[in-house]
Amino acid sequence: MAQVEKAIFRGSEPLVDYVNPGPNVVNAGDVIVFATGRVGVATHYIPVGALGALTTGMHTTFEMLKYANEAIALGATIYWDAIDQVATATSSYGAGSKIGWCKKAALATDQTVWVALTDSEI
Repeated sequence: MAQVEKAIFRGSEPLVDYVNPGPNVVNAGDVIVFATGRVGVATHYIPVGALGALTTGMHTTFEMLKYANEAIALGATIYWDAIDQVATATSSYGAGSKIGWCKKAALATDQTVWVALTDSEI
């Protein structure tokens, strides 16, 4: 009798397929907020109507723009402000989608924050 695999290894990257619905192209590094509030970050350019990939979680760190004058502590929960297109430690800004945690403390004078994306409760 043939052995049936219980699970098939498909890779260690937390990638999901994403068809760009438009109306704009998606550039590498763009943050996409799903209807569920979860987020993914484009790994490459995705033309309108084309299939691409988004990274969605663990073991993925991004340096993202943040609000000026906002200091963010190491380990703080990070949210994505879909209106201003920045990462923030303040959940009430913009859509407030939780995207991860601060991997490197950011001073108020810093322009960016290092964010470790997480799969849990995004």
